[in-house]
Amino acid sequence: MLAILDLIPKWVLLAIIAALGVSSCTLGVKNIGLQAQVAIAEKEAADTNAQHATQVADAAKAVAQNIAFSRTKELILQQTMDKERQDTNEKITLISRDRDAIKLRLIQYVEKTRGDTSGPSLPPHTRFGQTANNDNGPRIPAPSTGASDAIGGLIDEAARADEIRVAYLGCVRSYDAVAHQ
Repeated sequence: MLAILDLIPKWVLLAIIAALGVSSCTLGVKNIGLQAQVAIAEKEAADTNAQHATQVADAAKAVAQNIAFSRTKELILQQTMDKERQDTNEKITLISRDRDAIKLRLIQYVEKTRGDTSGPSLPPHTRFGQTANNDNGPRIPAPSTGASDAIGGLIDEAARADEIRVAYLGCVRSYDAVAHQ
């Protein structure tokens, strides 16, 4: 086989070896460039993954903070609403006691004007039989000989009852506004 190589001129062999060397260098350079591009792409992918992980962690932290803030705000609003409800219930109770005391005094007044007017005045009571805590008494004047004085007293008491009704409706509106928030 070496004898065949002796037949081929040396310059042809050198040309073939040189051509192979150049092409293998070119392949090697191209291979090195491809490896460098792969390394750069892998580094960019790793950087992108790290950024993504950071963004996911930041988003999870922000969601946790928003949930904590919302729960705190909800607790504060619930406490405020409970206090408003308690205050409204107390006001309604007071208004109801006033209404019951006024109703009882009006009934007593009507009975007193029909019958004997010399009897002692009874203290106001609620329907539960308890003296009204905040009753300052109706402003109905004592029976007099003139019927117009009694009617004027009833008109004054009706105006006072209307003021109480307006205050009660204001409480209800306030309660409804807080309840629907």
